[in-house]
Amino acid sequence: GNLGHRVDAPAEDELALLVGAFNEMSGKLEESSAEIRERRRYIETVLDSLPTGVVSLDADGRVTTINRAAVRMLKLETADFKGLELATMLGDENRRVIETLVSRARRIGHASDQTQLRPENEASIDAVEIPVAITATALENEAGAVVVIEDLSELIAAQRASAWQEVARRMAHEIKNPLTPIQLSAERIAKRFAESNGTADDIHTTDGQTVKVIRDGTSTIIREVQSLKTMVDEFSRFARLPNAKPQPGDLNELIRQAAAMYEGRGGDARLEVELAAGLPPTMLDAEQIKRVFVNLIENAYEAFEEQGGENLIRVTTRFEPARDIIVAEVTDNGKGIQPADLQRLFQPYFSTKGRGTGLGLAIVQRIISEHGGKIIAAVNKPNGSRFIIELPIVN
Repeated sequence: GNLGHRVDAPAEDELALLVGAFNEMSGKLEESSAEIRERRRYIETVLDSLPTGVVSLDADGRVTTINRAAVRMLKLETADFKGLELATMLGDENRRVIETLVSRARRIGHASDQTQLRPENEASIDAVEIPVAITATALENEAGAVVVIEDLSELIAAQRASAWQEVARRMAHEIKNPLTPIQLSAERIAKRFAESNGTADDIHTTDGQTVKVIRDGTSTIIREVQSLKTMVDEFSRFARLPNAKPQPGDLNELIRQAAAMYEGRGGDARLEVELAAGLPPTMLDAEQIKRVFVNLIENAYEAFEEQGGENLIRVTTRFEPARDIIVAEVTDNGKGIQPADLQRLFQPYFSTKGRGTGLGLAIVQRIISEHGGKIIAAVNKPNGSRFIIELPIVN
């Protein structure tokens, strides 16, 4: 196995030719071995950096290679999986799906399906179903197979957001038109009734019960129409959010301005701001980014229930030079978010509060996306919620 060895001995005739041929063969084998090692390192590096999961199996269903994305999506423990049977590492439902695809691929060469990868431990804080597209391909001249797993979460979320934008646009158009005449009519009735009957103590032509019904009815109509207008305005903003006009700016300063709106709010929760010094500039639309942090801080205030201990909201920033990004986090120690809701949190019209339009976080995600960044919702240990915003710095 020592490919660097060379024969260095005096020889003549056929023996000299044999020594020369041996040394030449050793040299070529050494070069080939080095090239194979380099190529293998390159392939392993590429596989590990892919966002798509890749698992290769031998004829017995044992893992020969598995990349980091597959480990994450299959919720496997971080260990050396080489030589282990994939079936022994998965839960029953995930195992059945992959075994069926691999079996079909071995018969016909190729098989694919879309499904949900389910967490083994439902009580775990990251117990979230992942929508995936799985493809299995049989290896030629071998009984093994390659399984490719693609996470469809972002694609599905983008499709839903696009569909909801169209729904929001149509709702805003269809609902808002009749609201104004309804409100004006109710206001005219209330005004005309007040002019003809005077105050409640000076009513002769209408009995007290009728007065109460008319006044309460018109008041309710006006109030509810205003509520509907607010909801429709929210849908309009989501459907036609102004295009971001980012300019180089200081994220810390915008966070300070957003936090200043909550000074003296009261004793229901304490807002704590810890901003890293010397943050590099990033491209920001000031008004839209302030809206992001106001929305997240407002949601954090509403996350607290009657509980013991101190209610705390923290806003922090930091610079990660390895990735050339600024990271801002908004955390609270409130009631938190159910793990099953984390994937749906940024979907339009989804709300954990049981009221409102459910468009606040959808708008937040859209703003961050238009700034070239991303926002992630997570569980805050030991309790509460955590929103992580990543924004690229100015090159």
